[in-house]
Amino acid sequence: MLLLPSRVSRIALVLLFAAFLATLSPANPNTPPAQAPQTPLSLSSQQQDQLRDLAARILQHADKAGCKKGACTILVANFTNSSGSTSILAMQLADAVSEQLAAGAMDIRIADRKRFYEFLEAERIPSKFLAEDNAERWLAMEQSANAVLVGHLEGGGDRLSITLQLLDAHFLVGPREHREVRKGPQEKVEMTIIGIDEPSRMQAEPFGEASASKLAEEQGIQRAGVHGVTVPSGVYMPTPDYTDPARIAKFQGSLIVLVTVSEEGRAEDLKVLQGLPFGLNQHALNTVRTWKFRPATLDGKTVPVQVPIEVTFRLY
Repeated sequence: MLLLPSRVSRIALVLLFAAFLATLSPANPNTPPAQAPQTPLSLSSQQQDQLRDLAARILQHADKAGCKKGACTILVANFTNSSGSTSILAMQLADAVSEQLAAGAMDIRIADRKRFYEFLEAERIPSKFLAEDNAERWLAMEQSANAVLVGHLEGGGDRLSITLQLLDAHFLVGPREHREVRKGPQEKVEMTIIGIDEPSRMQAEPFGEASASKLAEEQGIQRAGVHGVTVPSGVYMPTPDYTDPARIAKFQGSLIVLVTVSEEGRAEDLKVLQGLPFGLNQHALNTVRTWKFRPATLDGKTVPVQVPIEVTFRLY
């Protein structure tokens, strides 16, 4: 298979918007504070029976996705809606299905959802970048799973339709090692869930909100471009390479890293504010750590500053 050549586009300091420097808020102003669900979804005995039956159907045909008893671990990914976003409700339903799978699985392991949430908190990858099958497979491999259960929600009001499908996660193993993509059949259930509040249905991410200003305040570091502090300029800024999974998936996107530029112009204390899948976060961090800057100044003296940096990966 011929793969497109890859390059990383010009990397830019994200310094144009003071509001962005103050905080990274969701694009939708009506979105509630992002977080993983703290409490399980309250389901009736009938709804629990429906999810139990749904889980049983998934397990019955698991072998079609290459999930063999005694040699399979399934990750239940966060469910999404038609736009690719997730919600507290979608995450709660994924948690509930994961529990039903664990209860009904014989010689098939179900990946720990708590550990999965910790991974998402660290990587800070928006759900829109994870809604595609290749990204879901990558997630599974990162969680030491060889199959991933993806779910999509549809419906309005109290009526909800859940469609699930089990995917083999093994094909993203290297640029020369493609093989047939195996999938289980789609399984669907319709449920009536009464009493779900509107914030639970709205778009949310499974990680907390990132505030650049709060991080700077906690560390006692100035922010570039405000209160008379100048903006550091890049002197040596090599571009990071694509990872093999990202190249196979032909993925494109941008991540944002908060960097402390020292008085000597070094990149220190890197933190991902908005991440990308396919291992691109680590590639970007490893490269940005080698960057050199002309330091920021305040009243003519060099000072350490925090600055968000956008790294865009684009195929040409």
